[in-house]
Amino acid sequence: MTEEADHSHAQRAETLRISLGTLWEELKFHRGTTYQISLSVNTLLTVGLGGIVVIRTNFQLWDRVGISAVILALAIFAIRSLRTSYERYAEVARVVVQLEKALGHWDKGRFLPDQTTYPPHWREWGQSKRSFWFVRQEIVTLALLAALIIVIIWLPV
Repeated sequence: MTEEADHSHAQRAETLRISLGTLWEELKFHRGTTYQISLSVNTLLTVGLGGIVVIRTNFQLWDRVGISAVILALAIFAIRSLRTSYERYAEVARVVVQLEKALGHWDKGRFLPDQTTYPPHWREWGQSKRSFWFVRQEIVTLALLAALIIVIIWLPV
């Protein structure tokens, strides 16, 4: 390689590293957003559940309908927000994998003798169902809490 080609290759590698750092920050942001949505809505629902259990009054029909509608709307909003946040996270994760491939992290022997830097299954990051487990778990928890509140509201006292 000529000196100019070496310099050009080094510039491309540095650009990839800088981009990778920015994308890692974005991944942290999306993960944090997912945690915040989950924590906030689950806390609201848990407090609401506790309040309903403590006051345990015989709600009027329209009270039940109104509370159920609010709980359902909150749950739907949160589930859609979690899915959107995960989809953005997965999209960025796929780009990160492409940049890491370009940097040679899956080239055997490139950085470590006779092995790749990362395990082979990490290439599927952002693509496989396995990377959706956290959001799926949060959606199920949120849906169960919302359903429990709605059921309790409709139970006779």
